[in-house]
Amino acid sequence: MKKIFAGLFLVLSLVVVFSVSASSPSPKIEINGVKVYSPYNYQKKGDVFVDVEAFFGTLNQAYTINHNKKTVAFENQTINIINFKEGYVASFDDLAKAVEAAGYTAMTTKEDGSVYLLVLPKGVIKLTPSVPKMGEHWAIPSTMPLGPIYGVEKGKLVFIEQMPAQEVFTKGESIVDLDGMKGLPSPSINHTNIEFQEHGHEGYEVPHYDIHHYFITPDARDAIPGDIPPH
Repeated sequence: MKKIFAGLFLVLSLVVVFSVSASSPSPKIEINGVKVYSPYNYQKKGDVFVDVEAFFGTLNQAYTINHNKKTVAFENQTINIINFKEGYVASFDDLAKAVEAAGYTAMTTKEDGSVYLLVLPKGVIKLTPSVPKMGEHWAIPSTMPLGPIYGVEKGKLVFIEQMPAQEVFTKGESIVDLDGMKGLPSPSINHTNIEFQEHGHEGYEVPHYDIHHYFITPDARDAIPGDIPPH
């Protein structure tokens, strides 16, 4: 009798796992435009669940799983996790909230069964509305005017920018070890624009170069309508 019940339990478990996998196609999950790959990612009743190891592996941040308590610890945050197949999954929303609560600048965008988590370094704030053919400008105020500046459009990472003064180059000086994404994920650079601002622009009114490293195509860049006139 015990063997029969054990067999039935196994069959039911497989049916549940199969039904979840079959009825819910694997959602597209991205962090800063980098896909979180895992066969354990799934969607159920509109909620997205993501492989914990794949999530933090893509985020490139340390974490600790407590197998007994079924939790994962990230910095000073604790998130509940669920056994799924051979791994652990957690609610995407819970993970996103934990990242933001840990002090990172984070924003979630959901559309057409996909989720996108924007994660910028700690201390980054929004500096400008969306500029045509660029997007919003975000940065840590203390790093300005050199940057880095992070470009965001509709909650997605568009570019990273530095603004070195012309004087630096006319003096033959070097700029080394510029901060980038500070260990956070970013997609590959599609193209780079180096534009000379002879008279500077609002917020940095000295001759300088705007160096934009774009993660999107020129056509996608030029399609950004913006909310304010370009400088």
